[in-house]
Amino acid sequence: MRQFFRLLQDNLSLACAEVIALSKPTQATRIKDLLIVDTDAKDLHKRLALTRATYEFLFACPAEELAPTMDAFDWQKHYRKSFKLDLHHAVEQNTAALASHIWENLKKPKVDLTHPVTRFELFFFDDLVVCGKRTGTIDPAPFFARRPHLRPALHPSGMQPRLARALVNLTGATKGTIVDPFCGAGGILLEAGLLGFKIVGADIESTMIEKAKKNLKAFKLKAKLSVADATKFKTKVDYVVTDLPYGLNTKGKELPKLYLAFLKRLKRNLKTRAVVVFPHFVDHHALLKKAKLKLLGEFTNYLHKTLTRKMTVVEA
Repeated sequence: MRQFFRLLQDNLSLACAEVIALSKPTQATRIKDLLIVDTDAKDLHKRLALTRATYEFLFACPAEELAPTMDAFDWQKHYRKSFKLDLHHAVEQNTAALASHIWENLKKPKVDLTHPVTRFELFFFDDLVVCGKRTGTIDPAPFFARRPHLRPALHPSGMQPRLARALVNLTGATKGTIVDPFCGAGGILLEAGLLGFKIVGADIESTMIEKAKKNLKAFKLKAKLSVADATKFKTKVDYVVTDLPYGLNTKGKELPKLYLAFLKRLKRNLKTRAVVVFPHFVDHHALLKKAKLKLLGEFTNYLHKTLTRKMTVVEA
């Protein structure tokens, strides 16, 4: 089935990677903020973080052929009860005139501009038009409600929920356990838990574990949490998602040593895939090479003038 996704434009490469990791498409094409994929995956709007909406792909055509293409298209096959037509990136386009092409091809047409059952949308890109039927919308409100400063226990460098969820999704996992060996106040575990994964977290600081417990409890999530050294874990794990510590307590020459010790342990115990976030001021390529981990993908997230995150997807 051909689908497409309207991506958030803050980090298009990461948004694309999130969709591809979950949809596992046989083919993918990006046109500005749209990603068109051939996939059998369903209901991805329930998982995605960096996407605005999901669509069934209906057709694409040159702009000058839009009217005859709409007249020839079988709208009845995709219509249910009522419809609305929305236009995006359109310049000097008349919505009502274009909607009439749909109206005239329906047996019992009904327009509902407020609560349509069927939402047809046209995206205009230079001389190309892409048409889709919306299948899902990603509501930003829950993400805003889970921002770090609104949780019961604050962490000064807490990750924003949308980014944390995207990192979980980059694993491509559909079930199983997500482990965060540097869990801090539990932001990554929170997103993984809300997606239905079993969650396991550890941190070398007991105060962080207490914060994680409070935050996860606030969202009625159960987790296996422990005070532990991430460089010494021995359990085999399927998926790891972690934001490495880079605060004042760990900065300096000791950071590369800490990271390398952890990465070597990860190499030994990782069964499937990990997403590891590094600060920009560390040579993560060299560390991954020393640990003999395979780098599958890399993305950048600018946080502020003193910190840019380097997000990596790795396999053993």
